[in-house]
Amino acid sequence: MRSRRDIQIYMRRSSVHLITEDQAQGAADRLLAKAKQALGVSFAPEVLRAYAAVPGFLDLMWETVEPVLQERDFLRKSDRLRAQAYTEAFNYLTVPEINADSDATSTIDGFHCAAPRLLLLTSIVLRALEEPIGSAREAEEARLPACPCGAVIPQESRVSTTAREIFENYKAVRSTKLVNCWMLALSPSPEFLRNYWKAIRSLASSAVYDRIVLELRETAFTFAEDIPVEIDLTHEHLADVGLTPDAIAEIGRITDIFALEYGPMVLDVEIARIGCERARRVEASAPQAAA
Repeated sequence: MRSRRDIQIYMRRSSVHLITEDQAQGAADRLLAKAKQALGVSFAPEVLRAYAAVPGFLDLMWETVEPVLQERDFLRKSDRLRAQAYTEAFNYLTVPEINADSDATSTIDGFHCAAPRLLLLTSIVLRALEEPIGSAREAEEARLPACPCGAVIPQESRVSTTAREIFENYKAVRSTKLVNCWMLALSPSPEFLRNYWKAIRSLASSAVYDRIVLELRETAFTFAEDIPVEIDLTHEHLADVGLTPDAIAEIGRITDIFALEYGPMVLDVEIARIGCERARRVEASAPQAAA
């Protein structure tokens, strides 16, 4: 029997087909645009672009899940995931100073906001694939505020040679075939990307890092159980609305892959934020020390 870690490595090693935003047409194009606005992000998340490659699922999923994003409950839970990641990284990981230029700082600010939303959204879908979740009840409506400093996500084939070399090492270390949106968004700042990846690569080899990621994923999974909207994306329901067994299996595979990707991503963003904060404090104290 394979261990839990073996299964996770196998899932992350799986290939996943992503349509680009340029390739999205008709209903898929409209839904990705709506999703970007509802999530408050400047790019179409990979998990949704992967769903768009499965005929019939993206529109069904979004129709079901969109109301969740219109409740303050989703915003509160996203904020709590972000706070958990920051607090755990600050208290239990030795994060080095990481200097950042203005572009990298803007990207960090954007993903500080976006990453926990993507993890929570994916966790809701993952939970709803297993059994119906949520309950229809009165809740406070709230539009998700836009994440600051919208990130531009280049295609992996178009990044610099430096970034490409780092990404190959990232794939090997993380046992994945996918370079997530966060790493791609950092590629225009190759010096920061190099220093940041060096820090992450060291930290991610620790049992403490693995524990924090697991706890983040478990928190998101628990949050998904208690939402003020009823959602049913079980295999039986998907079959009833006409999706094929192969399509249903692919939906589950995609969701597993991105649940595994977005857990570490939330933590990695907060590590970058802490590293930059420490670098700024050192820089600010340098003139005083010299005096």
